[in-house]
Amino acid sequence: MANKRHLLAIVVSIVTVLGLTVAACGGPKASLTVPESAKPGDLLLEPCTFKTKAGEYQADCGTLVVQENRDKVDSRLIALPVIRVHASGNNPTEPIFFLDGGPGENLNMQFKPPAALLVNHDVVMVGYRGVDGSSALDCPEVSEAMKGVGGNLLSEESRANLSDARARCAQRLQDAGVDLEGYTVVDVVADLEAARAGLDYERVNLLARGFGTRIVRCWIPKP
Repeated sequence: MANKRHLLAIVVSIVTVLGLTVAACGGPKASLTVPESAKPGDLLLEPCTFKTKAGEYQADCGTLVVQENRDKVDSRLIALPVIRVHASGNNPTEPIFFLDGGPGENLNMQFKPPAALLVNHDVVMVGYRGVDGSSALDCPEVSEAMKGVGGNLLSEESRANLSDARARCAQRLQDAGVDLEGYTVVDVVADLEAARAGLDYERVNLLARGFGTRIVRCWIPKP
């Protein structure tokens, strides 16, 4: 796997371009915070109702608490949204973890599972660190620079401006206490594994598109 430091600039840029929001259980954007006295790996869920075009389903909505940087003992905690939509059938098989993402699309909390999928499977969505949850890597500097200088994004001046915008955004986030080394695909996979363990699933199915397919390639759930 690629070195975390090598992935850092890519992560900051991807998060900025996506510009995505959370919609917990089909509702408006929720502001998550780390619960008091929470510990890494805590999964706090409450019953909720999940609405789709096909109707309403029983679900669990809540928060997964994880370390921002798992390589540091004293790392701060961040909170990620989690939704589990319960299967409608009486004998469900392995649950499905849905993984989404891509420019112009909402990330991982917008999926509306079709009724046919929910007959035999729970469907789980876990927010991506850096985009969903209590810590978001918003980079308006990069969004502005992506317009290009004089409308020409590929010019030497535009490329230099974009590189400078990334550096300024990274520095601003670090000055605000964000540990940017904790925002990589490897860390996202670790979050998903924490959710799998917290939900007490031994085996899971993976359904992905766009950016989610890259996460699947890095995640081999433990049996």
